Amino acid sequence: MEFEKIFKKSWEDYKINIKSIIVFMIVFAGIIGLIQVIHTGIWAILDESIRAMLLTDNLVKEPMLLTNNLGKDFFPWRFLLPSGILGLIGFFLSIFIYTGLIGASLKHKKFTYNNLVSQGQIFYLKYLGLLVVSGLFLIGLFLLLIIPGIIFMGYWIFSSYVLFDERKGILESLKRSRELVKGKWWTVFGYSLLLMLIFLGIIIVFSLIALPLYFIQGISLEYFIFSIIANFLLSFIFSIFFTPFLVLFYKNFYLEIKKTKRKK
Repeated sequence: MEFEKIFKKSWEDYKINIKSIIVFMIVFAGIIGLIQVIHTGIWAILDESIRAMLLTDNLVKEPMLLTNNLGKDFFPWRFLLPSGILGLIGFFLSIFIYTGLIGASLKHKKFTYNNLVSQGQIFYLKYLGLLVVSGLFLIGLFLLLIIPGIIFMGYWIFSSYVLFDERKGILESLKRSRELVKGKWWTVFGYSLLLMLIFLGIIIVFSLIALPLYFIQGISLEYFIFSIIANFLLSFIFSIFFTPFLVLFYKNFYLEIKKTKRKK
């Protein structure tokens, strides 16, 4: 159960399913993200108060733009309401993405776009229920003390895979995940930390690429539109790799631990 072995297996799984993953991510993450970008761009063009805030160079040259708009609808509900709705839709679609990826990767070595959508539809409500229940438990644990919250995050890390793979209930899945992790908590923690450090390195690289965009976005409306489009594309490219690989890594980690426990 070496980290390198799990990582390599996950990368192989990712490569053979990359076409299905890309199409799935475009449909359920890319489109809503693009709509959000278009929505922000349109309001930046049409609404003076939003332009005043977004274009920081304007505020340096004409600071009264900010002062004059503070008494008005500086962030009008006409902008905020659609933004909130789009954000909420994006959140629930992200859960659908995880549901489809977990279900399809457990059931098929090589899965199709239809497999992803089908698994997402079958398990969506169960997975959402698991997130709500485990989230409430973890909030309670973190409110008591931080350490118990971290401990049980580790114990319950495979609960979604148990839910899909063994078709157990929500509480049974949490219990089964704890049984699998018991005696291997530090291994789970160490591998998770190592994976996060790898992703952190990738995030830093993407952030350095995107850094010039933050300096130019306040210069003019044209630069702002260009920067939000470019930032969206960079973020989406990263998510195409990050989200599926994360699911595949923990899927293979779960199967390895399950295999080890079965041998004992």
